[in-house]
Amino acid sequence: MKKLAPLAALLMLAIACEKTEDANSQSSTPPTPSITVNGADAVLVAINTSSTTEVPVIGTTTIVIGTASATFFDGKGGTTRQNAEKVECIGEELTNESNAYFYQPSQTNPSGLSFGGTVGWKVAGNGDVPAINEVYNKEVPQVGALTGAGSEVNRTSDLTLGFDPNDLYTDIGSADSILFNVIDKNGKILSQTKGKSATSATFTAAELGTLADGFAFLQVAAYNYQLKDYSGYKVAFINQGANTKSVTLK
Repeated sequence: MKKLAPLAALLMLAIACEKTEDANSQSSTPPTPSITVNGADAVLVAINTSSTTEVPVIGTTTIVIGTASATFFDGKGGTTRQNAEKVECIGEELTNESNAYFYQPSQTNPSGLSFGGTVGWKVAGNGDVPAINEVYNKEVPQVGALTGAGSEVNRTSDLTLGFDPNDLYTDIGSADSILFNVIDKNGKILSQTKGKSATSATFTAAELGTLADGFAFLQVAAYNYQLKDYSGYKVAFINQGANTKSVTLK
C-alpha cells in the first residue's frame, strides 16, 4: 500500500496554510464522497483522504490521512441510525456521535489510520445490528494529485478532471470504480462514475453552467466494496481513496 506521510511539521504547516486560504471561503471542510450500495442496512467505510497543497518554500506536497466511518440503520431496509455499541476499524475504536461513528486523527497521530492489504472491522452489535468480526481482503485505494484545472475553473468551457495514475501518491490497483465530482458552494454536485481504467472525466460547459460561481471542490475517488448478509441484515464494506481540491468557479 503506497501510503506516504510527510513529516509532522510539514503536515501542520500545510494544514495551517490551507486554513488561512480557506478563511474567506464558503467552507473549509471538503465533503467525503458518498458511495451508494443498494440494499445496504449498514455502511462501514475505510478512507484514505488525500489533499495536494502548495506550501511556501517547500512547494507542492500531498497529505494522506487515514480515517474510517460507520453507519447502521434499523431493521432491514430502515432509515433511522442505530447504536451498534463499540465499533473498531483495524483495532482503533471509532467515536459515536448521534449514532454516526467516525475515527478522528489526533495531534499525536496526525496521519490517522495506516491501512495494509486488508481492513479488519469489529462491531459489538445491539438490537437489529448484529455482532460483526470481518476482515475485508482488499486494499484501501489512494489518489494523488488531480489534473485538468488550476485554482480557477471557467464555467463557460469544458472541464476534464483527472488524476495521474503514475503519481507517487496514487495506488488504485484494488479499485473497482472511479468517481469524479464537481461540487459548488451550495452543495450541488456534478458526478460521473467510471470503470477502474478511467483516469479522467469531462464535464461540459452546459453542465458547469448549472453550478453557482464562487468557492467549489473538485474531487476524484477510487473505491471497492463488498456487501455481506448477516441473517438478512446487509452490511456494505467500502474501501475508498479520495483527493479533493479547492477551486473557484467563474
